[in-house]
Amino acid sequence: MKWTRGHKGFSAIELILVVTLMIILAVMAIPNYLSMQLRAKRSELPLNLDSIRNAEKSYEHVFDAFTTCPTTPEAIPGKTARLFGHSHGDNGCWDLMGWLADGKVRASYSVTAIPAENIKQANFSAAAVSDIDGNGLNCTYVGDRHQHPYMLTDNSRY
Repeated sequence: MKWTRGHKGFSAIELILVVTLMIILAVMAIPNYLSMQLRAKRSELPLNLDSIRNAEKSYEHVFDAFTTCPTTPEAIPGKTARLFGHSHGDNGCWDLMGWLADGKVRASYSVTAIPAENIKQANFSAAAVSDIDGNGLNCTYVGDRHQHPYMLTDNSRY
């Protein structure tokens, strides 16, 4: 195309089209980006539960029993991660079991021992509950002696 005098730059229609396409792409991309951020934050739950599961099984090998640990932190963290609630050396059950969260957590964790007459039949239930997006709908993962952590709630909860 031959440029003539007075035709420098883009026409208004071309600019409107480009801006419209950019807006459409942003409208499609931003929700997916936010969802991926929440999923990345939620990935802490099964990883920590698996570590708790391994620590509980190790505890059982030493003491021939499983232990119960209260919900820590007591209140479910929302959008902001919280300190786990104690430190090494407080002689709490988490320390005795050999598990302590590294830094702040985005969920509340608990373990309940399920005794039986035979240690081979004894079990425990570990749970992690979060509300990472702060919408009041909790996401729950559980695991036990025989099963790796799995999500109880649907995948749209964080």
